[in-house]
Amino acid sequence: MKKIPPQKTKIPTGRTKTRPVNIPFNVPIKKSDRVEDWVLWKNKVKQQPLARAIQGSHKILTTNDWDIVYEELKQYKKIERYEALKAAKQLSFRQIKKFKAPPRTKTHWDHLLEEMV
Repeated sequence: MKKIPPQKTKIPTGRTKTRPVNIPFNVPIKKSDRVEDWVLWKNKVKQQPLARAIQGSHKILTTNDWDIVYEELKQYKKIERYEALKAAKQLSFRQIKKFKAPPRTKTHWDHLLEEMV
């Protein structure tokens, strides 16, 4: 039985100009296809994670190889968390305002620094 070597999984980082493997070239990419790209990538990673392929590797692995695996796992967990929040309808696109610390009273050190100036 012939072994098929594991394929490298493409990690979607930022906006790429290349098309995913599963989308034919004659179909134009629309904004709505980006969500489908994430779904395709997530399903591919779920079926063939790089971590499983690298653990069984008998050749030398560099730190860069492990960094790619780590980045893939981080991206996968982000997508899982996003989908869980979306399913629970707890997803918010608003950012929380930065917390402003309450005003504090002057200490002895603050008074000393004022006298120095």
